[in-house]
Amino acid sequence: MIQFNQVSFSFPQKKIFTDLNLQIASGDFIWIRGRNGSGKTTLLRLMIDLLRPQNGSIQRKTDLKTGWMPASDGSFFPRLTGLENLNFFNVISPDEMKLPTFLETEYGREILNTPFFKMSSGMKQMLLLARAELSTPELIILDEPFRSLDESNRKILTEILLKKNQSGMTIIYTSHEDALPASAPVKKWEIKDHALS
Repeated sequence: MIQFNQVSFSFPQKKIFTDLNLQIASGDFIWIRGRNGSGKTTLLRLMIDLLRPQNGSIQRKTDLKTGWMPASDGSFFPRLTGLENLNFFNVISPDEMKLPTFLETEYGREILNTPFFKMSSGMKQMLLLARAELSTPELIILDEPFRSLDESNRKILTEILLKKNQSGMTIIYTSHEDALPASAPVKKWEIKDHALS
C-alpha cells in the first residue's frame, strides 16, 4: 500500500527522520509510539502526502482511498449537529451518504443529533472517525485517537477499530499507551533517534 525508500525529513533546525524505510501492507494494524516531538504526526502526514520528504521517495498504491483522523480539528461547525456536519463534509450528495455502522447505535444517534459545541470529548473523537470514513477508505490513519477518552469511549473505539481491521481495513494509529488488548494483531513501531524500529 505504502512504501518509504530512504526517506529523510527535517524542520528548520530540527531533524526528524534520516534514511527511513518502511512498508505498509493491506490488512496491517500498526501502532506507532514515541516521545513527544519524535515525529509521530509528521510520519502520518508524510504517509498521506500532506508533507513531502526532502530526500528519498514514497510510493503509494494507485488510487489508494485513505481516511484521516487528526488529533484535533477546528473545522467542525459548532452550532451544527453531528449529522449536519457530516453532510457538509460529505463529498457526494447527502442523500447518498453512507454512515459508518457504529453510528447506528443509541450512542451513535446521540452523536448525530447533538450540536458540536455540546459534545463531549469522546463524541467529538467519534465524529472525527465518522468523517474519516465517509470516503469508504481501505486505509485509515488516526493521530492520537484515544487521547482524552474516558474508559467507556476507549472501549467503544477499541471495538470499532478491531472490527474494521477484521473486515480487511488497514489501520495505522499513534498513541502514547497500549490501548488495545494483548490479543489484538497489532504491529508495534517506535520512533527513536530519527529512526523507526
